[in-house]
Amino acid sequence: LLVYHKMNLILLIFCYGVYTIGYVLTQKEESRYGDNVPIFYSLRSVLDVFYTRPNAGRPDTQKILYAFENYCFSHFSKPLYKQRKPFIVVEGDHKTSIDIISRRLARRIGATLLQSVAKCLQPYKRVFPQGDPLRRAFYGLSMYAIAHKVKQVYNRYPVVTNGYWIEQSVFGIGNQFQTIEEIPPSGHPLYSWPEDLLKPDLIIYVTFPDNLHLTGTTRPPNAWKKRLEYIYRQILDPPVVILSTAPGFDNVTADIEDIVQERFD
Repeated sequence: LLVYHKMNLILLIFCYGVYTIGYVLTQKEESRYGDNVPIFYSLRSVLDVFYTRPNAGRPDTQKILYAFENYCFSHFSKPLYKQRKPFIVVEGDHKTSIDIISRRLARRIGATLLQSVAKCLQPYKRVFPQGDPLRRAFYGLSMYAIAHKVKQVYNRYPVVTNGYWIEQSVFGIGNQFQTIEEIPPSGHPLYSWPEDLLKPDLIIYVTFPDNLHLTGTTRPPNAWKKRLEYIYRQILDPPVVILSTAPGFDNVTADIEDIVQERFD
């Protein structure tokens, strides 16, 4: 069964246009930044985690790979229109806020809303614990499943998703580099978009000020948020717009709608 899945997924990789491998640091860069920043730069690098022993023989990984192959990629309709609609990603440092804003934005612009975990993989999102490399690989698979779904939809409707590749990558970079001074500068290959993954037209990064939290926190104010926001500011392609929820969710959503209309109408 495992061999069957692997052969089919190899075929899927080539059909999907995956010809790249994960970014490898040069010797000079490796000595400065290390070689263990947890970022995936290709579908093949994601699948390698699932096929590494002992992961390959686990029943849960086989179920996930089966779902990815048979449910996430089971249908693909031919585009009905030559011109497509925008693909917009909403990310941020407060999950509840992002969920609210992305839903409101999708309603306002008539977009299809996709969650950060693809629907075809939703039953498995709690299989792997925090810190497990398979959990990161699972979310990596989900990014490619989302990209496939976007391609099915955005020839007719705009698409909004509340989390995508940069969200996963930024948290990996943020965990690796503990101070702003250590973070690689803009233009560094760490920020390179995977060549085999659909690139969004616009990324909105929404910050949630600490003084708006309703519950207390033991974390020093903005200790990690400033670092994450700084990383987002280093990303040049695709473009990132940074907004704050301080004016309120309705105002932020209206601001995003204005940006979308200005850029894509």
